[in-house]
Amino acid sequence: MSSFANWKLNRAFRWPRYGVRGMAVGLLMGLSACAPLDGDRLRLFDRADTAIATETPPAVSTAETVTTQVLAAELALGRNHPAAASQRYAEAARLSSDPALARRAAELAMRVDEPDRALAMAERWQALDPDSLEAHQILCIMQLEQGAIDQARATLVDGVPEDPEAREAAIGRLGSLLQRQFPDRAGVTVMQSLTKAYPDSPSAQLALGRLALGADELGLAQDAVDQAIALRDDWTAARLLRAELLQAQDRPDAALAQYRRLFEAGERGPRLLSMAAVLAINTEAYALAEAILEAMREEPPGLVVQSRVLEGDLLRTRGEYAQSLAVLTEGLESHPRSMDL
Repeated sequence: MSSFANWKLNRAFRWPRYGVRGMAVGLLMGLSACAPLDGDRLRLFDRADTAIATETPPAVSTAETVTTQVLAAELALGRNHPAAASQRYAEAARLSSDPALARRAAELAMRVDEPDRALAMAERWQALDPDSLEAHQILCIMQLEQGAIDQARATLVDGVPEDPEAREAAIGRLGSLLQRQFPDRAGVTVMQSLTKAYPDSPSAQLALGRLALGADELGLAQDAVDQAIALRDDWTAARLLRAELLQAQDRPDAALAQYRRLFEAGERGPRLLSMAAVLAINTEAYALAEAILEAMREEPPGLVVQSRVLEGDLLRTRGEYAQSLAVLTEGLESHPRSMDL
């Protein structure tokens, strides 16, 4: 029996008519017939049991994105990362039409000292809530931070309420804000725009007087105080500012006379009592000083410590050192944590 290796190919043998090419075509047709009929056909030589159809992920809504950013921001705040929280809130505010988010974003940007972001968020807050007085005021402050004084003036005037009572209150709050943030020429310039827009506003004149006094523009301060008193003669705040202005003008006797009139008229404000007591001691008006100190101990409870300190100063000025020490010691016994005593 001959081995397979010794077999000889019969020359008469031939492959079918179409040969290998025909077999390949047939194989391809068979694979095509087995392929799925939908749009995602298998590639050649892919295994049908391992191919996974690609699914488009569901679209995330804007509301979900905003919520995610807010949650991430609050989480960052909880971990004491305010800068990251500020960025997250800014992203949420840009996507949302909620003015509360823009306000929060502006506040955080101011907190972490990001003036450009704070300005952008304040602009968005004001755009979303054009009737918000606070939005106008914060935008005004941020514009001043950027040196855009003309824009700040326009923003400020545009945001003033039409109701006279609400307007006076708003101008008063803005004056206090400017005193804290811009006690210089910039604050004066902005407030002057309000005195021009509302010449009959005593609050605008008083705020201008305070800002001018802080900027050492005593002439402008004098004119503003006079206008405020002319518009509202019985206004204690304006008369107190006049007394402070007299002190700044190095006229202590005239200032003390102003304080005395206010005190004898029954005014007992903490600022009045404090400044009047100091001036009375410094000008050796001891009788008035003692009366004011007595009022400080009886009227506003928060002035008790200060009254003890000033009384000690008064006694020391008179040369009564033992009595001065006794007063301070007594005050320290009742207020042991006071650094002033």
